[in-house]
Amino acid sequence: MAISFKTKRYIDKYVGGVALLFLKPFVVALGYLLKRDHRLDVRGRIVVIKLIGAGSLVIALPNLLGLRRSYPGREIVLLTNRSVGRLAAELRIFDRIEIVDHDRGLLPLMWTLTVSCFRLLGSDTVIELEVYSRLTTIISLLLLARNRLSFYQDDILWKRHLATHLLFFHQESGVYHFYDQLFGLIGVAPAPAAEIERHLRSGLARSPGRGEPSGETRIAVGHTCSAFAPERQLSAQSWKNVLCSRFLDRQGIVFEFHGGERDSPFADEIIAALSSALPKARFRNRCGCSFGEMIAAFSNSDEFWGIDSAPLHIARALGLKTTSYWGPTTPAMMMRDLDPGRDTVVYRKITCSPCVHIAMAAPCRGNNLCIKQITGVACESTSNPAWVID
Repeated sequence: MAISFKTKRYIDKYVGGVALLFLKPFVVALGYLLKRDHRLDVRGRIVVIKLIGAGSLVIALPNLLGLRRSYPGREIVLLTNRSVGRLAAELRIFDRIEIVDHDRGLLPLMWTLTVSCFRLLGSDTVIELEVYSRLTTIISLLLLARNRLSFYQDDILWKRHLATHLLFFHQESGVYHFYDQLFGLIGVAPAPAAEIERHLRSGLARSPGRGEPSGETRIAVGHTCSAFAPERQLSAQSWKNVLCSRFLDRQGIVFEFHGGERDSPFADEIIAALSSALPKARFRNRCGCSFGEMIAAFSNSDEFWGIDSAPLHIARALGLKTTSYWGPTTPAMMMRDLDPGRDTVVYRKITCSPCVHIAMAAPCRGNNLCIKQITGVACESTSNPAWVID
């Protein structure tokens, strides 16, 4: 039986919290007895843990490429889930990718986690990129790593003495600043944007031709996101409003919609809404393509339109001109090196925004007023922003 994302978050917070408190006395005692050397020099295998969120992995790409450059002789392994692993394979950073299957139920989760921990036992350095997770700290303990680098937020109690090196994470600052600090502990500097773009484009075995008649403009659209905070998404009506406001009188426009296979019906819904409004445009539903095919398609696109998700961060890494819509999350937290000449950001803060990463569930319960107000969709009054849970 599949585990819902909401259930995973509750398990991580509460079961993970209890487990951390239970393990702490034993870990402290072993640390006192073994007196391991926790100096920040890398002596063996490096394990990066990122179990959820392909977009965050792309945000960390400057750090990961810097890690590869700084330690060319060390094995670098990513411990992640299946969907993030597919993207990670295209990034060509990791020597190995270990998959933890937490989508199909408890038994597959326990089995794949046990196998992965056995394979990675005795790793030298573990870097936790899951800022909000407690269970990933337990995983790093199970690997018996000499150094375990992690973040803490409001209360250091949960992870103190369990991670060997802790950095404070502030929810209102750019996540990339903290990635820089965490990797900086082992002497890794982030790679510059130009190097990131060259690295991604060099991975295209043969960059396909544009395949469009002369004079046509290709617009890549990232219309969906992961199950984490689906409130980030625009409705079909919202996409109709924002795209028509820009391209209503334009000719020779080709819109390509990108996402996973499960996102294909939603792309068809948006295309149906746009077809009559933009009769001169052409539309393609490319949902279900691999991440490699997405990167290749983006490399031949003129612009990207989307939301806070992995496709946006891939498009930015490739140097595309982007337009993005924000509400439950903020661009200041997720967009490194924001360029007003290249990045158009549409975000208007309301009192409950941002809510992602702060609340376990969006207070609007799916009625994303923060997105609706910037895309011209009628919504309930926001004169009383307090949401009453009945």
